[in-house]
Amino acid sequence: MDVYTQMKNVLSHHPIFSAISPTDLAALSERAERFEQGEPVFSAGESSDRMYVVADGEVAVTKRTGEYTADIEIARLVAGDSLGEMEMITSAPRAVTATAATALTLVPFPPKPLSFVEWLAQNPTAGSRVLFGFIANIADRTRTANTLLKENSPQIQELRRQIYEDKLTGLQNKVALDERLPEIVKGSEGGRAALLLFKPDNFKTINDEVGHEAGDALLVRLAQLLPAIIPEGALLMRYAGNEFGVALRSAGRDEARSCAEKIRDFYNGLDVSAQYPNKDFRLTVSVGIACSPEHGGAPDIIEKAHALPLAGRAAGGNKILFHEDNPGESR
Repeated sequence: MDVYTQMKNVLSHHPIFSAISPTDLAALSERAERFEQGEPVFSAGESSDRMYVVADGEVAVTKRTGEYTADIEIARLVAGDSLGEMEMITSAPRAVTATAATALTLVPFPPKPLSFVEWLAQNPTAGSRVLFGFIANIADRTRTANTLLKENSPQIQELRRQIYEDKLTGLQNKVALDERLPEIVKGSEGGRAALLLFKPDNFKTINDEVGHEAGDALLVRLAQLLPAIIPEGALLMRYAGNEFGVALRSAGRDEARSCAEKIRDFYNGLDVSAQYPNKDFRLTVSVGIACSPEHGGAPDIIEKAHALPLAGRAAGGNKILFHEDNPGESR
């Protein structure tokens, strides 16, 4: 089967276009576009004046889940699938990014340079059938979504994992902290909660002298060992880079400092010879602590704790600092 015939075949079985005439199918197939692997189809935020049907190959659909996180793949589309139809109808900006995962052929609709409304006006018979196909397709997708989008469905569990889990360490990530910390504060007695963010003062030595693979291996090891010294029920996460964090529910200054001291002792006593074969090398770590309600609500304590590990390193390292201990912050 040649590519042209394949495109007509794909369109004829698509729920939106299956009812239009062979002549109209042929006219749409003639406008097919070819993309090479890695080539963008469209990006999030762009205007959306048309949809696409996959004739052959695969399209990776990705979405940014947070300001500081990379795009995650949320769908992989193959021949017969379509993308962008709802945005075309509503004229909303693209909500996702689409990229050619392999070399692929897409059939755009409406064919350039016509808008959707212009194509309908020029093709009233085919247009009425396409509109009916849209309605039927949306209804079918709604029924399917209602089946899939259940809290404990495998699809939702996998999506949660991709959004909230750090790929390297398997710990929760910054997105999880941003979403769960307000719940932790709200659910704590009197709104008492503490956030500890901590990073090694001298981690860069391992990356620079041994390599980033050794650094990554150390991060994985830290993620495996830290839970043993973290209070039960605390949220442990990899915040960013070599920075980890712990959110303590119903905790004040004393509980936070006690946890910070355990973290510092753990880092100081860790044998890092597997990653950095220097017997005299010892990890030091600076821990920043911000408490609710003393230092504000959830967003405030994230911002205030985040500045402290670098301030601790600048002050000589191996420090435990509360927000008010930072000389660079106003009281």
